[in-house]
Amino acid sequence: MKKKLFGNQISADCSYCEHGVKSRDGSYSCSQGRVLSFKGGCRAFRYDPLRRIPKTKPKLPSYSPEDFSL
Repeated sequence: MKKKLFGNQISADCSYCEHGVKSRDGSYSCSQGRVLSFKGGCRAFRYDPLRRIPKTKPKLPSYSPEDFSL
């Protein structure tokens, strides 16, 4: 079994689906007219890694020289 780029267990989300279309109000709809089911699955879901927006890293705390002195 070939391992995919971001793992084999990717939850279906219209924001990173090939068929997802972003509307003016920021929500996503399917270009094929499908609706995501209650369980979170869609038969037309095709993962597109270029649409995925990575999470931002938290800011590092700032330290002063007194923090490193004994």
